[in-house]
Formats: sequence, C-alpha cells, structure tokens
Amino acid sequence: MRERVSQPRMCGTISNMLPAPTSIIHRGVNRAINLIQSDPRAVMDLDEIADAAYLSKFHFSRLFRSCMGETPVSFLWRTRLEHSALDFDYGASKSITDTALEYGFSSPEAFSRAFSRVIGHSPRSFLSEADPFTPKVAPEILDYAQIQGGLRVAKITPPDASSVRIKNLPAYRVAFLRRKGPYEYYGGLMSGIADDFKAVINHALVQGVLSPDSIAIGASYNSPRLTRPEQCLFDVCVSIDAGVINVPSLDTQTLEGGRFAVLRVKCSTSQIAEYWNWLTFEWLPKSSERLGIGSSIERFEIGEVLSNSTCTQHTVDLCLRLRS
Repeated sequence: MRERVSQPRMCGTISNMLPAPTSIIHRGVNRAINLIQSDPRAVMDLDEIADAAYLSKFHFSRLFRSCMGETPVSFLWRTRLEHSALDFDYGASKSITDTALEYGFSSPEAFSRAFSRVIGHSPRSFLSEADPFTPKVAPEILDYAQIQGGLRVAKITPPDASSVRIKNLPAYRVAFLRRKGPYEYYGGLMSGIADDFKAVINHALVQGVLSPDSIAIGASYNSPRLTRPEQCLFDVCVSIDAGVINVPSLDTQTLEGGRFAVLRVKCSTSQIAEYWNWLTFEWLPKSSERLGIGSSIERFEIGEVLSNSTCTQHTVDLCLRLRS
C-alpha cells in the first residue's frame, strides 16, 4: 500500500525515473518479482525463481542484478524481512520465533540479526511499541526524509470507520508498466506516477485493448517507511479483457482477487498516502481483520485520470488486501 513518509507534493516530474518500454528481459524479471511478492513466506530457491523468468540461472542472475541493482537472493530476503516488519507493525504477528520460522530463517537469532541490518530496528522494538497506531520509520528512510525537508503530513479529515466496506474483488487482467523509484518525491520533484498512468492508458487505447469497463489500477509492493526510495516498486496498470495475452511495449499480468477493505475518497494526489495511513494504522488495528499477503491496490476511473492534472482532486478506491 502506498503509505509514505509524508512530504509536500509538487507539480513536476523526473524524466530519468521513467522506465524504458518493457522488453523480454523486463518481462522475465517481472515474472520473478511476481513469484516472490505473491507469498514471500513460500519456500523457493534461485532455480525456481529463474524458472519463473524462463531463463537459465546464470543468465537470469546477471539480468536481474542489472535491472534491480541487487541479486535475486538479496531481493528475496529483503522482501521477506520487509513483509515480516509489516506483520509486526500491523499486529499480524506477536512472536519473533514464529515469524522467523514462517519467513524461512533457521533461528530467531539469525532473523533478528538480518532484520536489524535491513530494517534498522530490532524485531523486539517493533513488538514493544506501546502505540499500535504509530507507524515506524527505518532510520535510513528517516534520514532521507529529513534531508528532503523533514516529515510533513498532508492534512486529512479522518473518515468514519463505517465508510470502509469489506468486499470480495475479482482478479484483474492488466497491462502494466513497473516503476522502480520513489512513490512521492526525489530531489524535491514529483515521482512521475501520474504521467505514467496517462501514458499507459493512452498506449493501451492505441493498441485497442481497452474495454468499456476498463479502470486504472495502481499496485504498490513496498512501504516507503521501510524501503529505500530507489527500491520501491509500483505497477501502473490498466485493466484489459481476460483473453488479451500481449500488449506491445507493456507487460501483462493478472492481479489476484480476494477480500479487501475498500475506502472510497475524493482527494488531492498528495493526500492519498495519508488515507492509506489512516486505513492501515487507524482502521486496521481496531478491526478484527488482518493484513493479507500480496499487493493492495488503488482504483481510478480512466476518464478522470486523463482529464485531471496531478494537483487536482481524484476519486480513488483504496483497496487494502485482507487475510481470507
């Protein structure tokens, strides 16, 4: 979900953060990432991950590192640690030992050392926090935010809890562009996600793969409180007919359906992350629900995305994935 270390949004873009059109190499790396992100707790090794990319282990490792800036194994373990931190943060887990074993570590001691090195806090500090409604920020991310001007919150009026609906959402077949970079700011400028949405929608329109029911979907895989800005992944998607297999210059995937807590809001782009914060740190701890495995999503009407500028109001469904 796109919660964030909050900072003010500016109307500008960073052109060098926009990825190149999806190639065969990108598609293979994307398939590997999808396998890991689908359930970081699952037992898997480099051979299985390379098989998902349809590449040899040696060739895949080299290409993955070139695209992602880290090895597949490093990405796998970092993903596991970040998800375990979210389990602690959102109250899904109360045991260091159980969490260590669930995420594939040989012992609680090995887990604690790796957790402290990657997250910057010990597992115990996540569990001993008296206030479950206060999001924790990794020290390195906090340092980054302070360099950028400090932690600033885009003020919102908290929704009423009754405005959250529990829904079973369908799977979505989507054409998408996977972005690697900050969700919000980098060097004082906007990340460019809004422009990417317009580009993906217009490209899908030219390719003739949109249907009257198509919607724009954003899928985030990281918490920018825990993941370095340059490592955050975000899929800019547009839903397409289930039978569409290939879209030139874009990748395709099926976003898994399931149970979601859905909050519809109308707000500026800069406030979206604050509504995510409310949903995850206010509504979720007070509910009887638990955070699910896999990406949460944002849903937008295509016409509104194309007509609105970055700094205007959007109607968006924030869909928080829940355990079944």
